[in-house]
Amino acid sequence: MSQNHLLIRKYKNRRLYDTERSCFVTREEILSMVRSGRDVRVEDVSSGEDTTGEVLLQLIVDEQAGAKAKAIPPDFLHFLIRANRNALAGFFQDFLPNALKNYQTSLLEMHRRQQQAASQMLQNMQNPFTFWQNAFQQKMNPPAPAPEKPASELDELKAELDELKARLGRISGDSE
Repeated sequence: MSQNHLLIRKYKNRRLYDTERSCFVTREEILSMVRSGRDVRVEDVSSGEDTTGEVLLQLIVDEQAGAKAKAIPPDFLHFLIRANRNALAGFFQDFLPNALKNYQTSLLEMHRRQQQAASQMLQNMQNPFTFWQNAFQQKMNPPAPAPEKPASELDELKAELDELKARLGRISGDSE
């Protein structure tokens, strides 16, 4: 068991005992601990069986039942019930963790971009003269166009092009 895991013992009367603080805890306290980043392991006192998954799932279901806005849509619950066990295991072990990781990564990236945009806006607001001066200079002083090739280089390129045309004509049989 990892050092970060808190061992919770579950008694027959569904009471939960925090072995670290040596006291009984409520389901809300366990939800709060998990939300704050703490991992828990729940063991059945009589059998020693790891019942973490069942207890955490029950906490989610109980919280869902009391919520006005339902977090888990009924269509998804129907899917879970109808899925065969192998597909369901694959869904929870492979797909869902990856989907949640990708979702979290996209949220973090969106947050980073929002902070970057806010920082840029704040910077522009702190010194608007510099912002507008830079914008004006870019409009008034566009980048210089690429220099033209000297006439001698152009003549060389034209000669090469004429030679390539002649070769192509000989290859195709339409010699000029």
